[in-house]
Amino acid sequence: MSLTNVPVAGQTLLGSRDLIANNFTVIDAAFTINHIAYNLPDNGKHKFLQLPEQAAAPATAANEAGLYAKVGATSAVTELFFRRESSGTEIAFTESLPALNGWTRLPSGLYMEWGNSVTAASVKTVTLVKITTLYTVQVSTVFPGDDNYFVHLVSNAFAGNTFGVYSQKLSGSGAAAAVNFTWFAIGA
Repeated sequence: MSLTNVPVAGQTLLGSRDLIANNFTVIDAAFTINHIAYNLPDNGKHKFLQLPEQAAAPATAANEAGLYAKVGATSAVTELFFRRESSGTEIAFTESLPALNGWTRLPSGLYMEWGNSVTAASVKTVTLVKITTLYTVQVSTVFPGDDNYFVHLVSNAFAGNTFGVYSQKLSGSGAAAAVNFTWFAIGA
């Protein structure tokens, strides 16, 4: 039992000693859940951080930021979020889609997307699901049977959330063909 008003007015130290000691025991037990105990080296430092799930993004004032846990819109599980000052942008930076064609969001707010596709006899356009402003993309062939071809980005098909890929035979006619390729993109 913990008492918030110890010692009681008019009570002597001797009469409240056990109550005060009990309060210190309760405080110490609560503090050491996520902190190093008072009487050890590095006392008071966090051992780890536990964040209860929030229903909505907490408000932040000017010159402060928020770090909290909330259910991710895509993952539907508790994720780690960051909120900029003055109740600014909310960034879910542990949410991702770890799949063959997937994505992750970095704490900076940038996205990384990846996947695989097949080129056609003309330009294959890839549309990104999270990135709206594409900064860079890398493409490469996947399978050993595709080693007679190379894939490359089409410069006039690189805008917003899309990019174009074309395959070409390394020797002979230089004709296009269906080729398996992977891609990796970074953007906002």
